[in-house]
Amino acid sequence: MNIKSTKIILLILVLATLFPLDGAQKEPDIDIPLRFAQPGNFIPGLKAEDIQLVINGETRQISNLKYIERSVGSKAGLGRNFILSFHMTEYGTLMEKGLAYFISDILDPADALLLVSPIKIYQINVTVNKEKIIEEIGTILKKDCLDYKKKRSLAEKGLRSKIISVKKALNDNTKNGQYGVHQFLNAKKFIDTFPQEFLKFINLSLIMNTEKYDRIIELLGLREGERYWIHFHQDELAGLLSFIQGFLKDFSQYIASREARETRRLLDLEKSLAVVSSFPVKPLTQTLVGHGISYNLLVFRGSAGSEGSNPHSPDISRRLGELAQNTGGTFIKTTEPGRAIEQLRNHRDRCYEISFPFNGKIQSKKITLNLSSQKMKLLYKKEFSQEELTALIHYLNSEKVEITDLKNRKGKAAFTIESFKHHKEGKYGILKVSLQILDQNSAPLYRTENTLRSSQEKIALAIPIPKRIKGKSRVRITVLDLLANREITREKELVFN
Repeated sequence: MNIKSTKIILLILVLATLFPLDGAQKEPDIDIPLRFAQPGNFIPGLKAEDIQLVINGETRQISNLKYIERSVGSKAGLGRNFILSFHMTEYGTLMEKGLAYFISDILDPADALLLVSPIKIYQINVTVNKEKIIEEIGTILKKDCLDYKKKRSLAEKGLRSKIISVKKALNDNTKNGQYGVHQFLNAKKFIDTFPQEFLKFINLSLIMNTEKYDRIIELLGLREGERYWIHFHQDELAGLLSFIQGFLKDFSQYIASREARETRRLLDLEKSLAVVSSFPVKPLTQTLVGHGISYNLLVFRGSAGSEGSNPHSPDISRRLGELAQNTGGTFIKTTEPGRAIEQLRNHRDRCYEISFPFNGKIQSKKITLNLSSQKMKLLYKKEFSQEELTALIHYLNSEKVEITDLKNRKGKAAFTIESFKHHKEGKYGILKVSLQILDQNSAPLYRTENTLRSSQEKIALAIPIPKRIKGKSRVRITVLDLLANREITREKELVFN
């Protein structure tokens, strides 16, 4: 049996699980965020009938259009997914204070946290022990920033050496100043190898390697809940780019006057050295928007004493700023990261979420959204691959956390919670449980809520009902599995005497 046949059989098995032959399984709704590119950023009061939805060339109905307003500083029901990334050469006191503020005043035990140092990605265990989290992250960043600085300095030294070496070869007058074979071979070798080495330096040293974005998306998976990315970007002060650009002016004159056929390749080299053009803002915007991530940029200066001024760093910051604005985030220039986080805390992100029913067909889907009233560039998830859609539908149709045995036990609403996710290291689950008593018109008569931590496989609860609640009432239990970011609600009519 070949690989293709195996995939088809697996797909059939998944479909059989998700959609029984009796048709009892309700088709889930698929949700996609909708944003607006600059300069519009947001259109208030949008309605479902204002938008045309086309999937694989077929016009489809929008089942719901939800307006969403959120902020980093507001706690969410399902918890938040935070990504903290750092492009910097040292972890100093100001950064330490800023991070401590974020962990103490914003981060909640219900949240998930990914830490992206200049070297690697870490999954941080968020607990009530805030001081331990601050210490753990501080230790990681101090070490990784130092390692990053050493590697970057070594790479920069190598690039400078190559330029000095080719300059020396081109200025060699031992052959009566003639542009001979020796000089030509050195110039050709420089053009052949330098662009690739410099682009590698850019990806590893000047801006965050874009491969990390894909890895972060993979780690987030299908977790529900709000998603915030906060990127701390140290403005580059190294004089390497100025050094390179200065050399290229002389080099281009040298080539043009002696070897015209290399001029075109020299132009290609100069294009490859354009740092700004190497950062893929548009595809990254689509990726972040498609996965519901709000990207926030905090730009700050490094320590005094760095060499020169990098004329390209404002452009890098500007391109990163475009990424922030198009994904509902904010762009803050600061000298104090702590104050910047305070500003970020109050930033309001506004967007829409479009829902449409899954049509039962597991196939790649190309999505097109158009506004009926005006022309504006829309940002949304434009395509689902077959594998991606299979995983999503399986996720939407599965409810790991369960509520069972809901009943009245001596004036208490008794029930059991099971099948919730446990943390791998601590081997505990975190659940937010709310109980509501509703009258026959669904008006709330009573509500209570609590967050629980348990290392058991099942939790049996009995919540007292106020004595004023008499007769037949609808009891609604909602459980948020905060580690899995899944929610389940159960309702049942109970009689209280």
